[in-house]
Amino acid sequence: MSFKDVFNPEYKVNQAIINSGDNPIYVFDKKGTVCKLVGLFHYKEYVTETNGDMWFRLVKRDAFDHTNPTTTEELHKDLERKVRKSQSDTKGARVGRLEKAPKKPKVRYTITTSFERNPDVIADVLERAKGICERCNKQAPFIRKKDNTPYLEVHHIVTLAEDGDDTVENAKALCPNCHRELHFGIEAGD
Repeated sequence: MSFKDVFNPEYKVNQAIINSGDNPIYVFDKKGTVCKLVGLFHYKEYVTETNGDMWFRLVKRDAFDHTNPTTTEELHKDLERKVRKSQSDTKGARVGRLEKAPKKPKVRYTITTSFERNPDVIADVLERAKGICERCNKQAPFIRKKDNTPYLEVHHIVTLAEDGDDTVENAKALCPNCHRELHFGIEAGD
């Protein structure tokens, strides 16, 4: 970025690129008012030409070629392990690490498996529940802004990851508290 044709690497927007670290830089090609994503890049260096012109050299990232990819589940389990370790440490030791810790989190790339859920199952289970959690029998905690319907989450009794069926019979409409408890509470196991 330059102001009045003066490039300065200390400008805030230029510092964001220079200090981007492992974070991707999204590069767009702008034609008129239309922007098209060219790709994800990372910062390599800024170059000063003999005539005084300055520019950034970026290197395109391969979206599928990242060092040390992990699954989302492994990432969550690793964080839980680190939190337990931190909780068992002294407050003083934690404060000391916090003072030295970077303010921006490190970027990790994860590999996920997703299921294409049947929208008819979701619609039918939500209709069956009539805005009432099918576990605690309480009213949905709030109304969705986008369509003014009671907010409940459709949960598979035998999860899809455990080869459960995506059927109305294998699903319940739950409030967020009950849903999280079934995944992370004592009943869920570890």
